[in-house]
Amino acid sequence: MGLLEYDYAELAERIQRGLDRLTANFLTAHRARVRRDLVDFHGREHLDFELESGGHHLRVRQIGTPRAIGDPQEPHLEEFESLFDGRPSRETPASEIADWLRALPAGAAPPEPRTPVADADNPFLAEARPKPAAPLPNVFLRDAPETPAPPNPFAQPRDAEARKRRALDWLGGSDDASGGGPGA
Repeated sequence: MGLLEYDYAELAERIQRGLDRLTANFLTAHRARVRRDLVDFHGREHLDFELESGGHHLRVRQIGTPRAIGDPQEPHLEEFESLFDGRPSRETPASEIADWLRALPAGAAPPEPRTPVADADNPFLAEARPKPAAPLPNVFLRDAPETPAPPNPFAQPRDAEARKRRALDWLGGSDDASGGGPGA
């Protein structure tokens, strides 16, 4: 066995008895779904992996003191469950698990498709009110006069000729209602 090769028999044994960091990293790097991999405030390591490949399914959950790489002692685990094809992995020969581990494809697990689910207990989720079919009438326009408003003396006319005439009128100092010019 070379420096960069795995000892699959030892990995299979760790899967049956308790994971160390090397085995956890191996599973992560070979398409295992990591449900939980953390160390809590009290220094306990929580590991939860699920892996399906080649017609086999592995599920490992454990809580305990983190185990050093290559530690020959039995792990100090509070909880440990390792299932291979739905049965405890200790019932499966280690050589069969080792052969399966050897054949695992490398790479990270693809993301799971997730559909958001609304929490039924959420008091802030309410049924959406139906939108009105027609816009509501503007009550302020009901009493509007029928006659159009006088033209705005500050607005620029759109027609170029009208703007020119207005400017000349203003410069000429006419006394009409449009404002008058400098002599007004």
